[in-house]
Amino acid sequence: MFTIIRELFRDFEARGVRFVHWKSNVDLHKALRGYDDLDILVAPSQLQLAMIALRDHGLIEGTNSRIRFPNIFHFYGNDPETGNLVHVHLYAEVITGSSWTKSYRFPWTDQILDTKVTHESGMPVTAPHIEYSLYVIRALAKSFSPVESLFTGSHSRIDPVELSYLADRMDRQALDEFVRDHFSCLSADQLCAAAECLLTGGRLKSLRAALSLSKACNRYRRHSRLVETASIVGQLFWRTFHRLAGRGKKTPLTRTRFIAITGLDASGKSTTTATIKQWLGSHFRTDLIHVGAPPSAWATLPINWAIRCLRPLASGDVANPGDTASDKPLSAVHA
Repeated sequence: MFTIIRELFRDFEARGVRFVHWKSNVDLHKALRGYDDLDILVAPSQLQLAMIALRDHGLIEGTNSRIRFPNIFHFYGNDPETGNLVHVHLYAEVITGSSWTKSYRFPWTDQILDTKVTHESGMPVTAPHIEYSLYVIRALAKSFSPVESLFTGSHSRIDPVELSYLADRMDRQALDEFVRDHFSCLSADQLCAAAECLLTGGRLKSLRAALSLSKACNRYRRHSRLVETASIVGQLFWRTFHRLAGRGKKTPLTRTRFIAITGLDASGKSTTTATIKQWLGSHFRTDLIHVGAPPSAWATLPINWAIRCLRPLASGDVANPGDTASDKPLSAVHA
């Protein structure tokens, strides 16, 4: 576990923040080592306290003005020992569903926090029977989404390893009671059968199971289907346009950050800035700014070459290969 993560969650406990890692716990060990984001659910009344703790540990919020969901936040930090980026995906309520719309809001935060269990890593996590229910709902919502099918090329969005991980750990009686309490026209047997459909059934069978579950979840929908369809169309346009323009990443909410790289000619400034841009660009919108003489293009190459040749004659000196003056004094990455 990264130092920054360990200290952050100790601080949560010291401040009395109730929290769990609420989904994808099959890969929690990987997330704690920085290979994936951490999905942390906190009590809504303690959201501001949790955000203060995150900022106190040097994490900054990243946001995308066009793709935002209520009570879901993204924080990024740098682990001082490894230099790796840490991504904390902070939730103040359970909002889930297909990737683009997060169609459902489930008022189960208090129940999840009250029934949490301890993962072998020591992290508090969602009880397996609740996580199983949420996982199947998420998978079926993605299966039923035409956007998911179009962009992933597959109707099955369920991982047999994760499903087996949760099924082996959950209390079946607790699952029966949970489904009975929260879904009026759905049984635990039907939920398990729907999961099996996604694993072994064909496309038509999976879509039928998804439609049946969608009806059972209607009272938890955040928007009408019309509003949801309009949102998908708008996001499709925005994502396509900004993907082509390279503008689809998040930006830091607090302030703009600059990283300046200076050095002599051939000292590796371009390589260094390109590497930093690639590293940060996986999460943030980044711009590479060259301050000084621009690099030669085909149109300006003859002119730049002529200036370089005539400069010693104009000054009356012969160019010294050891000169340290540079036409390219500074490169910077803006994130």
